[in-house]
Amino acid sequence: MKYVKQVGIIWGFTMAGELLHAILPLPVPSGVYGLFLLLGALMAGWVRLESVEGTGNFLMDTMTLMFIPAMVGLMEYAAQIKEVFVPFMIVIAVSTVAVMVVTGRVAQTVIDLQERGSGKRAEERRGNAAECRENATESRGSAAECRENTAESRVSAAECRENTAEPLDCPAPQPESPESEEEQTNAR
Repeated sequence: MKYVKQVGIIWGFTMAGELLHAILPLPVPSGVYGLFLLLGALMAGWVRLESVEGTGNFLMDTMTLMFIPAMVGLMEYAAQIKEVFVPFMIVIAVSTVAVMVVTGRVAQTVIDLQERGSGKRAEERRGNAAECRENATESRGSAAECRENTAESRVSAAECRENTAEPLDCPAPQPESPESEEEQTNAR
């Protein structure tokens, strides 16, 4: 029953795309209208991803089968295709390489921006830890300040105890959980 609901949602957006195409006859296929409507609904939260994910994955997995009838239909026009075969293949090759290069560059830029953002946060934490050590050494700060600084900047409990004038029970710092390379790769 779950898949019937998912197919119904996708079919509804496809029909809405057909209707929108009839109202706004831009040089865009009606299926693209439907895809953009579904994308907007997903982004707005009107449709949850779980509501269409199973059927969407199935359709993506079987997409190559959907092209078989179109390819069989092209066989009827083999004589006309032979005339433009070489330019046609050149265009396909060039556009495929261009799409791959642009997609790779965009993906790499996004990854670099994410890593740069993570690096800035780590650098701030290291700066806070150094500042805490300096302040604690200079002023022999209070136990409360040390606890606060320990939690915020991950100063070790031993440093905290050494740098305070009064005895205290410093909290253990929260260990950072560095993601393994495999987890980072899976997150991307």
